[in-house]
Amino acid sequence: MHQFNPSLLKEKIIPDNTEESESFMYEYTNLKNNMKYVGKRKGKPLEGYYHSSESKKFLSDFTDSNAKFKFEVLEYGSEKIMLAKETKELKRVNAKDNDMYYNLSNGYSDVSVIPESSSMIKIAEEILKYKRVTYEDIIIQRCKVKKSILKGMRRLQTRRKTISHTHKRALQQDIMDKGGNTEHLTIVYLIDRKGQDIIIGGNHSDSAIQSCKKAVDAYVIPIPPEVHNNWSELSIKQLSGFLNPVRENRTLESDDDDIEDMIFDLLVQGFTTDSTNVKEIYDYYKRNTSERTNISRKAKKRIKQQELDSLNWINYKDGDDLDKLEKRIEKENKVKGVYCKAYSTGVLSFWRDIYSIENTNRSLIESKQIDKLIKVYKILLWHPNEDAELEHFKLHSSNDIEVLNKVFNRNGNDSKKSNPSPVQIIREYLPTQRMKEEV
Repeated sequence: MHQFNPSLLKEKIIPDNTEESESFMYEYTNLKNNMKYVGKRKGKPLEGYYHSSESKKFLSDFTDSNAKFKFEVLEYGSEKIMLAKETKELKRVNAKDNDMYYNLSNGYSDVSVIPESSSMIKIAEEILKYKRVTYEDIIIQRCKVKKSILKGMRRLQTRRKTISHTHKRALQQDIMDKGGNTEHLTIVYLIDRKGQDIIIGGNHSDSAIQSCKKAVDAYVIPIPPEVHNNWSELSIKQLSGFLNPVRENRTLESDDDDIEDMIFDLLVQGFTTDSTNVKEIYDYYKRNTSERTNISRKAKKRIKQQELDSLNWINYKDGDDLDKLEKRIEKENKVKGVYCKAYSTGVLSFWRDIYSIENTNRSLIESKQIDKLIKVYKILLWHPNEDAELEHFKLHSSNDIEVLNKVFNRNGNDSKKSNPSPVQIIREYLPTQRMKEEV
């Protein structure tokens, strides 16, 4: 980490971290020579950290008294995704050999976690418009094959609804009306993807063709391994989805549920709803702001539920957790002037403690043992379940502290004479959930 004079930053572009992501990718631009430095960092931008570059030229330019730089946060996300994004960007510009970059390497992270959304969109559009795939110097044209070649081939299913029988029957009728001709339908499949051929586009078309006795042939775009081996599983899922936009020739359009699944897949990986990868999907499906917000909200809700489903509520009434809690309470109560108890928020009652503390302090005052007075009431709380947690914070949390302060201290309105034994209230919430053990 290298300190610097903040005045050298003549321009700062720091968008809000709306989803409180743990990491961000940033870029410095030297406004004098337009050289750049790309990095990623955990935490908040420009709080105690500025860069970790070991480039002597960058350090020299950055610490120059007349330096003029722009700082920009490019994107927020999880640590894994930001590392991958940083590497992808550095590789894209070949930063280590690029005279316009200060970076000494092109990064070392696995970039396969980032789907090639823009590339998949281009491939999908080319398939839908020109019935072909162009990838680098390889061109795969649509060809006619016997439908038996496709029989039994695995189908990649990206929609929530597997096969719509209404849509399938409509396609069958189209084929019948054309005398068995299937030239208007295109099926896209991957050759030898992890040992098997997989249909990624045209599931309904294939089903209709296989079920129609008049149909003999099928028109396919077979994508060979030398092309799809470079694609991640997430990229392939997205391509499959992109092959179902609003189009003619009876394609079953992707609905909001299917789009939500695509967004969910990205959020699970650590992308945010503000990331370019998410925006590309919304743009492709022409969703407006309201629709985007609604789909994102549903996807986030699923993420939250997934997190909850992977957690167990800790039972402090039994086993090792009870033993640890009892030792903790014993240790707290050995501290001079402390009275400690632990409770579940599901069955919370302070009255016996109030009675015990008041009686103890009254007796100590009468016997003039002032040094032994209870001065701290420490309450350790845990939630036995989600309902108890919600009810506690909704109905009881703030009231509990207020009532206890009234009982012990009359909310600070006592004098030393009227209340010789004020009691400080300390409340601590114990960890209430832990990850489920995998069986």
